[in-house]
Amino acid sequence: MGDRPTPVEYAVGLPETVKWLYHSEYYSDFTIKCGDTATFKVHKLVLHSRSAYFKGILNNANGNITEVEVSEDPRIFTAILRYIYGYDFDGHPPQDMFMAQYCIAVSMLAEKYEMPDLPSRAAILFKEACSDDNGDLRISPKKLVDALYSIHESGAPSDDQLWKFAGHIIQDNVGMLLADEEAGFVKACQDMPNLTAMLLSKLISRKDLYELMKMKHNPKNE
Repeated sequence: MGDRPTPVEYAVGLPETVKWLYHSEYYSDFTIKCGDTATFKVHKLVLHSRSAYFKGILNNANGNITEVEVSEDPRIFTAILRYIYGYDFDGHPPQDMFMAQYCIAVSMLAEKYEMPDLPSRAAILFKEACSDDNGDLRISPKKLVDALYSIHESGAPSDDQLWKFAGHIIQDNVGMLLADEEAGFVKACQDMPNLTAMLLSKLISRKDLYELMKMKHNPKNE
């Protein structure tokens, strides 16, 4: 897990000490293997206190377990582990992933490992990666459609924050998405009935539209 920095006694405060432990193997009493590609020497107490998933594993074994294997992408799992040790998630995707995809992967893996706050944090960064404060796209329509497929394939429930943010982004940019035929937005709606259902639920009713038009033409009922 990297070179050992200065001795732990020089760390200031418990949070900084826990962060320091992430970079060292001092006092490590647990090993997490990500297939054949990565091994993490970690600390039961930290896992127990920050992840309900690992807390359950350790409790069920009465602490008498020293190793577990997970079948995750080590690059995504590293973000989970760093968060467990107190680091913020600020999003630095691998070279073969764009930011929105990376945030989706981290958010869903954080849900699996029952990480407090991290799914929401990753979802917010997903939104910021896709659109600016005015709602305009920061990425190409094609990349947004790719991100929609990633959310769908992750198994995120329809009420997940990722879908909610995606819905807002689509609403703000639906004209651009429909105009760019190569982006494949219409096909995405055909492939993902849950996406279509979500978008239909956001359509304004005819009655509401009528009331809005009345207000526009007759402000303050004058």
